[in-house]
Amino acid sequence: MQWVKEKRTGFTIVELLIVIVVIAILAAITIVAYTGIQERANQSSLQSSAKQAYTKIQAYAVENNETYPTALSSVGIADTSDITYTYRTDATTSPKAFCAVATKQSTNYFVTSENSAPVAGNCANLVGNPSFEANTTGWNAGGGNVLSRVSTGGLFENGFARSTYASASSETAGNWYPNIPIENGKIYTGSMYVRSNIGVTVLMRLEWKNSSGTIQSYVTSPTTTLVPNTWTRLTMTGTAPGGSTTNMTITWQRSSGAGITWTAGSRLDLDGVSVTQTDSTVPYTN
Repeated sequence: MQWVKEKRTGFTIVELLIVIVVIAILAAITIVAYTGIQERANQSSLQSSAKQAYTKIQAYAVENNETYPTALSSVGIADTSDITYTYRTDATTSPKAFCAVATKQSTNYFVTSENSAPVAGNCANLVGNPSFEANTTGWNAGGGNVLSRVSTGGLFENGFARSTYASASSETAGNWYPNIPIENGKIYTGSMYVRSNIGVTVLMRLEWKNSSGTIQSYVTSPTTTLVPNTWTRLTMTGTAPGGSTTNMTITWQRSSGAGITWTAGSRLDLDGVSVTQTDSTVPYTN
């Protein structure tokens, strides 16, 4: 009797595993590609929105004696279902300044009165009391100085803060503003205008802290010897570290390694303080 051999046409387990692995790899590639396409689409949309805001703001200024609108609604710009706007302007500066930010999810692009090309980041000022128009709330005095508010003669609007030394002092600590919220890994730029009646040497410092207020790390600006009775802008940039860091403090200090110390009656004035999520200095806005 002749036997007919049965022919099997199914897949082996090894072949099935190979197919599953290939499908998984293709799915992963597709997800990564889609995510990249989506991110680029979001960036393009935000850049377009920020550029449109810049164009409309500048057009408004041309028609209104070089004055920027006080709100974006004045130029027909409003939040949409997926893009929100933040806008700040300062008419007391010379030249006048503005900052407009377009945000979608966790991505920001901004334009300023000095920069028409949209840039990734956020130029909105994170300091809650930057020009002391009503008080010195939120600010702390360093050892040896008395912090007060002067109501007229500020560089921006009217008020500014003044630290006065009643007696000679070698104190280095200045004034500081704590608890500025940050995102780990993001770049921040700090800026402040200072003035003294003596040629003291100062620097600015950004301190990264945890939720308990303990300094995790910090970055300092180069030292600057002030020309007496002249406003000087101090600026610096740093990247917020990861780990337990949750907030930032901005402060000025007298340099301990150079220059003169405080004399009786010496003082340091402070105005126009800002912290922005940018990698460069932007025009000051309140």
